[in-house]
Amino acid sequence: MADRYHDSRRTGRLWLVDFTTLTPGALASLPGGLVLTRADASTVATVQTGDSTVVSGIAANVARAGRLASADPVGLLVEEARTNDCMQSNVSAWAGGAGATVSTVATAPDGGNAGRVADADAAQTGYAIFTYNKAATAVPYVESCWSADFSGSAGIQFGPNMNAVAGAPRRTRPASAWARLSTAGTSVATGSVNATVIPAANAVTSLGAADFWGFQAEAGGFATSLITTAGAAATRAADRLRHPTPAGWLMDGGRLAVELRYRPLYASTAGITGASFGLDASNFAQAASGVFTASVGGVSGLASVTTSWAANNPIDLYVAMGAGPTEVAVRVNGGAVSRATDATIRAALPYTSLDLLNLVGALQTSAFIETGATYSRGKRPTWAL
Repeated sequence: MADRYHDSRRTGRLWLVDFTTLTPGALASLPGGLVLTRADASTVATVQTGDSTVVSGIAANVARAGRLASADPVGLLVEEARTNDCMQSNVSAWAGGAGATVSTVATAPDGGNAGRVADADAAQTGYAIFTYNKAATAVPYVESCWSADFSGSAGIQFGPNMNAVAGAPRRTRPASAWARLSTAGTSVATGSVNATVIPAANAVTSLGAADFWGFQAEAGGFATSLITTAGAAATRAADRLRHPTPAGWLMDGGRLAVELRYRPLYASTAGITGASFGLDASNFAQAASGVFTASVGGVSGLASVTTSWAANNPIDLYVAMGAGPTEVAVRVNGGAVSRATDATIRAALPYTSLDLLNLVGALQTSAFIETGATYSRGKRPTWAL
């Protein structure tokens, strides 16, 4: 993205940041004058920093840098608010059932303890189980868990409390290194439900063992970063990323534009209702199931682009709004770009601060932001596609 940025005297660049140079983990500060807030009650936030590594115990209002794969660039993690309904995320504290045993091993992705579940009874399917409370029903729901170090029969199963997934969902077991697996569906039970992990192929004669850690059960169409729990459900608050800009600076005879490169945690088919990168409460680009829509001055639908992407694929997003045509341009994973322009907005729009995330109602986003820039005053910078 860096080659698309031009002289700030012509574009009126407000800020330009490259998060790919950050060190993965908790961050003491952010570049470019940006400020991140997250009103957590305790140190429940985590961030994945590579294929098999996680940093946990991150305090409130502390920014997080990471990536889902070690080969990816580092990005700044911003997420919507989520609650882990499973009151014990560490499987080492779960109970064994049907002849299975649960022991503690010190090999978790964050360097702490994990639970090893072993089934030594060929007469029945062994499992680890934990009962948790879930109030909502008939909503999108995701269960996720880290697993590693399998032995014996192939396969891993966990679930089975969602009706959009057939039976107890089976997942291909990962290699010896830790990997996070998830299953999404629609929640069906209210009150107490059982979380289970099975280190084999759900056959009575299957024997096996595996390490498990970081179980999460959350309302939503995709899994977000682990929210650690130890005896009670826990909530990670939404991240808010902003630049404290003086009033009146932004709109000075021109438009305001934002460019971002980011990797969303969700695919375009995830059924999201609104994941927005916003300039303020009334002006933002909203992505809902593959459709990007620009809203200016509270008037939505001025420009839109339809595209598709897989989770963790890079997206280049450009949105321009102000005293000129509204524009949206999207490039996904180096593929083709669609763009649209529409009505001209003649009135200068008031801004008192620049919110990279529009946190009005449910309009949030969950992604690793790699690079970003904003511009005002003058023409849109050239984007050679």
